[in-house]
Parts: sequence; C-alpha cells; structure tokens
Amino acid sequence: MTEEPLSEADQKTLRRVLARPCGFCGATVDEWCRTATGTLLDHLDAQHLTRRLSRAKPTPLIRGTRQ
Repeated sequence: MTEEPLSEADQKTLRRVLARPCGFCGATVDEWCRTATGTLLDHLDAQHLTRRLSRAKPTPLIRGTRQ
C-alpha cells in the first residue's frame, strides 16, 4: 500500500514545520524529528507537537484575558 502524495497545503505546512528546530528532540532545521530511541518520524503528523504548533512570533493577549 502506498501513501497518497501530499496536497499543496500539506507541503506548505511541512516546509513551515521543518523550517524551525524541534525543542523536544533537538532536530535541526530541515531534519525530521526522532524518537528517544532514534527512530525517524517521517510523516508530517508524527512531528512533535512543540514543533508543529510553535509560532514564529508570540500572539499578543486579548485585553481582559490571562496567559
């Protein structure tokens, strides 16, 4: 069974995710994340959450909210 090719949107997301280092496993820019045992996580959805969800700039708080 083969995987379907990535859509343009997924390709853009993958480039964005791999353009920043992973604070969890230490993967550098353009490297895939790895598990603690060194297994390569070679799928966009398998990349560590800290890497997938990090933002380039912090989002300002909305007035009246707490962090």
